[in-house]
Amino acid sequence: MRMYWKTSRGKAVAAAALLIAVALFAANCAGAKKPVKKTFKGAKMNWTIKSDSISENKRIPDKFTCKGTDISPALSWDAAPKGAQELVLIMDDPDAPVGTWTHWIVYGISPDRTSLPENVEKSAAAASVGALQGVTSFRRPGYGGPCPPPGPAHRYFFKLFALDKKTGLPAGASLAQVEAAIKGHVIAEAKLMGTFSR
Repeated sequence: MRMYWKTSRGKAVAAAALLIAVALFAANCAGAKKPVKKTFKGAKMNWTIKSDSISENKRIPDKFTCKGTDISPALSWDAAPKGAQELVLIMDDPDAPVGTWTHWIVYGISPDRTSLPENVEKSAAAASVGALQGVTSFRRPGYGGPCPPPGPAHRYFFKLFALDKKTGLPAGASLAQVEAAIKGHVIAEAKLMGTFSR
């Protein structure tokens, strides 16, 4: 009888401990659904970038590719979210046969700016827009338009990032340097995707 009492008591203690653990877990889960502060998820979903020349998931006009004059398209976007200190634009092609090909890197863009004009100069310091440009996969700064090998259409993403701090990078930075500078500091992102084939 005494042994049975000890066993029962042990089971009761274990059961109580299990119930407490389950209760704490449930409380934590419930708490997780109530963020302590606002996140930038809403801004990510609502921030948009567009172009009068390029429609989402449509063919990019030859004018902006190696088949044409190979100039950068005009882009515009909504006002940057509150807290943005700098904007960064990266255009790339994830369908390139050698891996993702970077076509354009612009950083140091003022958070007050809401557009880039057509034909931004191809130099490390883009004075016309008060920003800097990085070295692309073409091994030079400035825009390099779509120029895929003959075959299926490739996708070209214009990705605009709003950062909560300035990158502090010099003109002519590499993609690796820009990506390292923005890592952990993106508070909003907008995307536009066009296609092109030859």
